[in-house]
Amino acid sequence: MNCADYILCTAAKDEAASIASLIEDVVAQKQRPGLWVIVDDSSTDGTSAIVERYASRYSWIRLIRYGGERDKSLLMHISKVKSLAAGSALGMAAAEGIAWSCIGILDADMSIDKDFYALMLSRLDEDASIGLIGAGILSRTDKGPVLEAARPDLPGSATMLCRRTCFEQIGGVPDDMYPEDAIMLARAKLAGWKTERSTAITAVQARGTGSKYGEARGYALRGERIYYLRYPLAYLMIRAAYLTLKKGPHIALAFLFGYARCWIRGARRLEDRKLIEYFSGQRFREVISHNLGPMLEKIRFRRP
Repeated sequence: MNCADYILCTAAKDEAASIASLIEDVVAQKQRPGLWVIVDDSSTDGTSAIVERYASRYSWIRLIRYGGERDKSLLMHISKVKSLAAGSALGMAAAEGIAWSCIGILDADMSIDKDFYALMLSRLDEDASIGLIGAGILSRTDKGPVLEAARPDLPGSATMLCRRTCFEQIGGVPDDMYPEDAIMLARAKLAGWKTERSTAITAVQARGTGSKYGEARGYALRGERIYYLRYPLAYLMIRAAYLTLKKGPHIALAFLFGYARCWIRGARRLEDRKLIEYFSGQRFREVISHNLGPMLEKIRFRRP
C-alpha cells in the first residue's frame, strides 16, 4: 500500500511562539500533506492570526476556531479538541475529494526536518503490519537536544502517523476518552496492528512532554491519567518510587496527588471493558517487563 497521500491535524493553544516555525517546516516538506487542519483552542496570544495568515497563502492549510465548552478534565478537553481536528480533516477531505491513505497528528510545538514525512511514510510502506508510527522526540535543554526515553512500541501523539485502514478500524481519535494516544495505541494493538516509535526518525520538541503547564502539574496530570485508565495500584506505587529516585520526592508527590485528587472526587474512569483489561493486564505486564527486565538481567549477570 502506498502512503504517499496523507492529511494532518493539529490542536494549538497559545502557541504563537512556535506555530509559524512549525508551519514553515511543513510547507518545506518534500512530501506535503494534501490537507492540514489546525484547530485554535481559544488562544489569547495571536496564534489564530498567524495560522490565518498562512492559510491565506496555502489553500491546503485550514484554520478552525474551537468555541465549545471546556471539559473539567484538561486531558479530556485535549482529546476533544484533537478529535475535532481529525474529524474536521476527514470531513473536508471527503467533501473536496482529497485522497489520503494516512492521517497524522502533529503537536504545535514541534520542529521537523524537510524529509520527516517522506521518511515516516516510507517506513509504513516498508512494513504493512505497522498501523501507527511516531518519531523519537528530542527535547531542547540547556545542554542541547536530548532524546526522550520511551518504549519502541509506544509512539506519542506529538508526531503520530496512522495508516487509514488502522485509523478507521480503531475508530479514529476518541472524543470521549483520554489520553487520546494511549487509547488509540491500545485499540491498534488489540486489533493486531504493530505500533512503532522510531529513533531513526526524530522531531524536536520545544519543551519536555507534559511540561507546558509546569513540571509538577505535568506529573499530576500523569497521575490523573493512571487513575482514568485503571492501572493497578501496584503500578502507581512502582511509578511513584521510580519518580522519587529519578525526579525527587516533590515530583512523586505531584504524581500521587493527581491520582488521589481524582479518586477523592470520584472522577469518571475508563468504562470500555476490553480497554480496562488491556491497561490493567497486558499493558501493566509490558511496563513491568520493560522496566524491571533489564534490571533483573543485570542482577543475574552480576552473580558470582
